[in-house]
Amino acid sequence: MNSQLIKRSSGWEPADAESVRAAYTTILSETANRSPSFAVQIHEVTAPTWAEHFGLFVRETFSFYTEALKAMSDTTWLALQVHATLHNRNQTPDTFSFETEESGLVDITAYRFTPALFNFTWEDNTLDRPWTPWGWDISILSKDSDDDHFFFDPATKRIIANRGESLSDIAFYGFEPIRLPRLSFFKVK
Repeated sequence: MNSQLIKRSSGWEPADAESVRAAYTTILSETANRSPSFAVQIHEVTAPTWAEHFGLFVRETFSFYTEALKAMSDTTWLALQVHATLHNRNQTPDTFSFETEESGLVDITAYRFTPALFNFTWEDNTLDRPWTPWGWDISILSKDSDDDHFFFDPATKRIIANRGESLSDIAFYGFEPIRLPRLSFFKVK
């Protein structure tokens, strides 16, 4: 009998330049011409200590990411981290550079992301600094005001967008609203 552990796939695979270019063009068109079906807004909270404040952020962000994964179907999505190229940035082999009419020259790091294969279980990493959401190669919430993060389903044209200039909002296009019970840090509007 084979006693080796069975590991689930991470759900992240490299994306090719052509599909990334087509997806990014579609995303720009869809977000320019449509309103979000809803947006999740991040609100500041107060806590007695920095550690408790940060712990609350991590736990509630985990709850939000869990609900987002439930709302995403098991089809493969494209996850795009779009960098502005107004300043020098170290490029990785996974980065594509595109010239676009809307945004000018951009660098895009991209992965194919399959939520059904993604192992996303709770572990207490609330004290990790810098904190990242458990293995997300590209997180939904951008940490850089120069970066836009998009999750795009080519089959349904559903989009999750977190634009760097608005770090407090995560917009959902083509979704039913996500219910976020018992969360104080996030609010559906």
